[in-house]
Amino acid sequence: MMVYGVLCTSLMSIPVVLANDLQNNYVMAIDLSPQKKSKYYLEMLTMFTFMNIVCVLVIGVAGILINQVKITPEHWVKLLIGLPILGIPFVLFGVAISLVNNYNLVSSLSKIIFFPAAIFGGLWWPLEMLPKWMQHIGKLTPVNAVAKVGLEIIRDQKISMNALYNIISWVIIASILIHIILKVSRRKGLK
Repeated sequence: MMVYGVLCTSLMSIPVVLANDLQNNYVMAIDLSPQKKSKYYLEMLTMFTFMNIVCVLVIGVAGILINQVKITPEHWVKLLIGLPILGIPFVLFGVAISLVNNYNLVSSLSKIIFFPAAIFGGLWWPLEMLPKWMQHIGKLTPVNAVAKVGLEIIRDQKISMNALYNIISWVIIASILIHIILKVSRRKGLK
């Protein structure tokens, strides 16, 4: 559930907030001010990282109170730091969605990407319950990799290098996607 919360914040909240700022010309106002746009994005990153930390904390506390889940202080630290960092691919895809330059399309895209990502990533049902073709896709998703590392943290297991490579690969893919979207939008004069 913690990974689900980080995914939800990153793919549902980030694109909508950033697209809203863009649509309401807040980003253009930053361009015209002495402030650097990088400061705006750094502040947004800080805010959403904090939201992800709060999400992990609230879900963890709910697990303790409702399901009597046992989380040691060491696991708390690892989860509160690790899951938001491991969720960077989700954040980057949220940023990429926000760059579509149409608020209504951003809202729809975030939902269209979020729900299949959660299902294919094994957050709603174990991957083993899904058809084989979905299992193959699910094992390639960053959602599945982040969930796997989260479970390994809780279980005090060695972190899977394949899962970390998967996450790093998705960070690279999302960064390239952002670069392409920005390049295309500059050519079209949209931003």
